[in-house]
Amino acid sequence: MRRSTAGAAAAAVGAATAVAALVIGTTTGAAAAGTSSAYGIAVSGLIEPQPLVQSDGTQTNSEELIAIPENPLVSGKVVAVSAGDNEASAETADVSVASQLNASVIEVSCKGANRQTTIVGLEIPGEDFEQSFQPEPNTTIVPEQLGNIAQITLNEQTKTADGFQVNGVVVDLLDGTQQVIVSSATCSGDGGGADDGGMDDGGADDGGADGGADDGGMDDGGPAATEPAPITTGLPVTG
Repeated sequence: MRRSTAGAAAAAVGAATAVAALVIGTTTGAAAAGTSSAYGIAVSGLIEPQPLVQSDGTQTNSEELIAIPENPLVSGKVVAVSAGDNEASAETADVSVASQLNASVIEVSCKGANRQTTIVGLEIPGEDFEQSFQPEPNTTIVPEQLGNIAQITLNEQTKTADGFQVNGVVVDLLDGTQQVIVSSATCSGDGGGADDGGMDDGGADDGGADGGADDGGMDDGGPAATEPAPITTGLPVTG
């Protein structure tokens, strides 16, 4: 009887230990934070994504008031970038791309699968915009003055390996040699697809935009990589 009692006690202790381990493991998994990243500007072949901030979800990292490095294609300043627990944001100001696109403010943000873009003072030759507006996801513009040279995408939203990326403004040369991304944020998301530009709904699918900003293999919540390209803008510079 003593041996049976001892065996039963040992079994009870083992079971309790297993249950405790299961509870601890489950709690740890549930508390896992979401990754995110953000940057202000990226120009293929000229400027790597910067200033780039990333977060594993356990803390918030940010930078502010960073001048865009001198280059022949884009000018402006990065007001602020921030990345935290499955949320990120980026804001740029006084942006000019080849004198063909100008904006007072380009701001993006994401929180989980929700993301939005707000643009203030946007000017593109031949186009009319409200002073401040939130464009629909993957709004594509091909200005008449640029002909078959370039395409502009506002509020570009693309799915990454484990979430979503939102880019405020993307300018692509149609020959694929150059790409400019202004204000970018990436969050883990929940697979809900692109929304309508607001932060309060899951919305529809991301529209399949290929905008060039899709990172293809982003599995760590980081920004899209920019492949080096010849430093030949091809965009007409005026003024």
